[in-house]
Amino acid sequence: MTILIPAYEPNEKLIALIKDLKNEDLEEKNCRILVVNDGSGEKYEHIFDKVREENIEVLVHEVNKGKGEAMKTGFAHIKDSSDYTAPVVTADCDGQHRPKDIMAVAKASGENPSHLILGCRHFVAKDGEEYVVPLRNRLGNLFTVSLFRVATGMRVSDTQTGLRGFSEDMLPWLLSVGGSRFEYEQKMLLETKAAGFPVFEIPIDTVYDKENYSSHYRPVADSIRVVKPILKYFTASFASFIIDYILVLVFDMYFSLFTSVVAARVISASANFTMNKFLVFNDTKKKTGASLIKYAVLAVAMVFASYGLLYLFRDMLSIPLALAKPIADVILFCASYWIQRRYIFF
Repeated sequence: MTILIPAYEPNEKLIALIKDLKNEDLEEKNCRILVVNDGSGEKYEHIFDKVREENIEVLVHEVNKGKGEAMKTGFAHIKDSSDYTAPVVTADCDGQHRPKDIMAVAKASGENPSHLILGCRHFVAKDGEEYVVPLRNRLGNLFTVSLFRVATGMRVSDTQTGLRGFSEDMLPWLLSVGGSRFEYEQKMLLETKAAGFPVFEIPIDTVYDKENYSSHYRPVADSIRVVKPILKYFTASFASFIIDYILVLVFDMYFSLFTSVVAARVISASANFTMNKFLVFNDTKKKTGASLIKYAVLAVAMVFASYGLLYLFRDMLSIPLALAKPIADVILFCASYWIQRRYIFF
């Protein structure tokens, strides 16, 4: 197996982690460590010299490209080299992952091939204990976990963990996932189900140093970057909802409810397809015709679903159309995202 550590401007904790890992009898377990220097610069070269003194190979980015690119560089090197074997475990360089947890993820990955293994931290304080996770990290994880669940329907307790395990057959897919910085790990989670790789979680210790300055995760900027794929979908869908909402109310003054729903949905769906294909899912590789046909089938299904829900709410439950419309669209919004991500723009 291989332990891959992307590192940007690391401190002595990287050296301590490597020494602690080497105490885990790596040779007997046929395990090697690979470090990627993500453009840290000359100031940190002495750290990487110490890494090399431990007989650890260091791959180098001349400039900072981001954690995602550092991970891809490592994955590609492992895939193309006979010196490294799977499973592959990624770990952060700042000492937040204990060697025993890294080895536990490696074991779980070996026992569960074709699964994305997540080493998940505890974000809830135990009885009688103080929080060990900083507030910014708890809020950031709550934010991303909630959005992730809404977008995919999947329950993941720690979307930001850097401790992950992968089997050999997953390497080509990992190299195809978009993203160059912290959002790469979020996109990986978003696409894992469509790629056919279930998620398997194992609990790990939560380690935080109050004086840890080695973390380069920016709580606001990087949280936005991490959830950007979901936020873009929300934005495109909200814009389409506004178009659809206004048109239904206008058309309803002149036509039947069914005609109004159909006409409004055709117009808003055309706009939504264009935004989703080119702005949200970046689906530029496949021909438009293939995804358009699938989307058209979905759009037709959503028309009838929308009509059914509006008929239920307005005509059977006597809910005003102005209120029934957004309720129905929230339900269809979640269903549509999952279907598009799973079957259309994957």
